[in-house]
Amino acid sequence: MKSRTQSRLGLGLLVLIGASVAVGVRSTTPVTADADRDAFIDRYMDVAEQIDPGLAQRLQSMCQLDPAGFEIVLRRLGPMLSGLADLQGDDPELYQRKIRELHLEATVAALAVEVHRADLNNAPHREVQRATLQAQLEAMVRAQVLTSIENRQIFADRLLEHLDVLQEEIERDRSDLDGTVQRRIDALTGS
Repeated sequence: MKSRTQSRLGLGLLVLIGASVAVGVRSTTPVTADADRDAFIDRYMDVAEQIDPGLAQRLQSMCQLDPAGFEIVLRRLGPMLSGLADLQGDDPELYQRKIRELHLEATVAALAVEVHRADLNNAPHREVQRATLQAQLEAMVRAQVLTSIENRQIFADRLLEHLDVLQEEIERDRSDLDGTVQRRIDALTGS
């Protein structure tokens, strides 16, 4: 029988999809040749390991025992996991915050299941058990929502910084149009 922690982390795969979309994680890494594919799978497995070691182990087994099934999972989740791997390289702080958020998501999902089971339980102390679980769920949801808000704010701030840099580049190119054209020609012709 799985421990409560293993059950919570086992839900990480389901939660991972929605949570990464909420922060806007997208992969920029295409999967092409076999060497690229192997590197992509290694990155995919590294991220899966940090989210849930059990998940990574199941994926590794699937990769070896059911390559066709693994390919389906890779096509569905690979770009999102690759997006997290890109985030790991580009912004390690936000990546770690995102991993913490995913762990909170998994805990929230598992606690919600426990609350539901407590509702179905006919034990004499059912109400006390349910109230305790409900209080835990509320605290965890609050922590998860606050973490999500903070992470999205950091992501938005980073996007705004990138937009500021892009705006400066546009203004610089616009103000020196002739120089920009000449630099482009020089780059194209190798001059």
